[in-house]
Amino acid sequence: MGRETTVHELLALVTGRSPAILLGPRRAGKTWLLEHMSHRLSEAGYTVRYESLQGRPPRSADELALLLEPALATSTPRGSSPGDKLLRELGRRSRAKALRHVYLLDEVGALERGDETLFPWLRELGQRHAALVLAGSHWDWVRIIRRANEVCPGSSFGNDFTPVVLEPIPQEEARRFLTEAVPGLVPDRVADWLLELCGEWPFYLQAMGHALYFAREAGNLKPFNDKAALAELYDQRLLVGRSAVFEDRLREFPESVRKLLFTHRERRPEFHALPPEERTLLVDTGLCTESGRWLTDRPFFDWLRRRAEALDP
Repeated sequence: MGRETTVHELLALVTGRSPAILLGPRRAGKTWLLEHMSHRLSEAGYTVRYESLQGRPPRSADELALLLEPALATSTPRGSSPGDKLLRELGRRSRAKALRHVYLLDEVGALERGDETLFPWLRELGQRHAALVLAGSHWDWVRIIRRANEVCPGSSFGNDFTPVVLEPIPQEEARRFLTEAVPGLVPDRVADWLLELCGEWPFYLQAMGHALYFAREAGNLKPFNDKAALAELYDQRLLVGRSAVFEDRLREFPESVRKLLFTHRERRPEFHALPPEERTLLVDTGLCTESGRWLTDRPFFDWLRRRAEALDP
């Protein structure tokens, strides 16, 4: 949905043998994109492995190799390294001019506990032996690079990865999704109201589309005819009903960033007026670009304001 440009960019990086890191907030559509990529590349003849690292963080190169290729657990000779064996096998495949293996690794924040073997191995995998696409939040990626430098001082891990940053989808694509996903459900006027309320992130559009569908099924037509009633539905079904999603996003940020967001909950501050350390954190967490533009995400900031007010003494 509105991501074809990003798909083409990722496919070009895969076929051009350039490792990529797909960056975006939670629920930005990263998993959907990786699964779509897996389907497209498999159809093109590539051997594709999609793996989510959530809940099973690999600490070493060998542990990651076993996650990527479980058969190595039985095929690797005792006393040998599964990671080394996988690189040798992929190297032979590459010399035979076969299509490269493609590894799509989701939730890469799990690499934060990797040891000194993991990051050089992953770099070699992506540089020489396989096409590699990682996916995670901006803060995930910052923490991973820091960890690589902790366990491998002077490491250049991360320099070889091309960042692909997810943004909201184009407005016309968002409007088309709202008006065409369920024909006849969302009139053009209501679609415009929704885009004003929640912007163009696909997750919010899907959540509000579902909310409107169930409202109509229940005989509640007010959100289709009254902007204030639609705003109330947005409040209840997105800000309250999906509160756990926003909680997860907020929990990811360091305490200093949460404090800054709560302090400026009514109005986001001018980026260049902030101290350098705060500007750095906002960029590292993906809340601001390096040029100082704040993340476009009205629902998150609406929810944050309510959350901060609820916590006030």
